[in-house]
Amino acid sequence: MRGNQPRLFAALDALDWGTGPVGHEETVREHGRSVRRTMQVRPAPDDLPFPHVKQVFSCERCVTT
Repeated sequence: MRGNQPRLFAALDALDWGTGPVGHEETVREHGRSVRRTMQVRPAPDDLPFPHVKQVFSCERCVTT
């Protein structure tokens, strides 16, 4: 998220992403680097500042040279 929705970012960042299961994970070698990508999906919290949202997700990328 680029920060253009600060309330949404704060609400999603406050979720406890560390305790949820990782839905997908992959590690690949690209251009001499090791890239690890993980994705988690969770139910949307009730107080999210976007109406009608049912799920939220986190996609992280970690690059190691």
